[in-house]
Amino acid sequence: YPNAEEYSIEPGGTAILAFTIVNQSNEDDDRLISISSDYAGSVTITEEAGSLTIPAQGALAAAQSEGEELADLVDAAEEAQTGTTEESPVPVDVLVVKLENLNEGVRPGLTFPVTFTFEKAGDVTIEVPVDAGPVLERDISDKSPIKGEGGH
Repeated sequence: YPNAEEYSIEPGGTAILAFTIVNQSNEDDDRLISISSDYAGSVTITEEAGSLTIPAQGALAAAQSEGEELADLVDAAEEAQTGTTEESPVPVDVLVVKLENLNEGVRPGLTFPVTFTFEKAGDVTIEVPVDAGPVLERDISDKSPIKGEGGH
């Protein structure tokens, strides 16, 4: 979760999905048609740079946040391309994917299914891990050990 008030792990909250899709085909391009999950009310795909087409031997990445970090991801992808041979650059397009109206099953440390639908490859469902975000409150109770008093 980016460090902003609009993102929350609470039910009804919004999160950003980060991933990289690699098209291992030597000849055929594919296209990401949609992303869905029963754990989110809606999924919004923002094409910040590039398109949803994944060229043969290319990649499509979703940034962890918007703005400057997205620009950094584009720069890193372009830098990574310079390390490949000139005959076979690895194209990488970058987008932002928001999961909105999350349900109570989206909790830090757990996974939930997300389905990626491709024009040629069809549906691919992945169990996505949930990050705790920049700040996760710690509940302290009478049973919580006090540091330095025999607890581990």
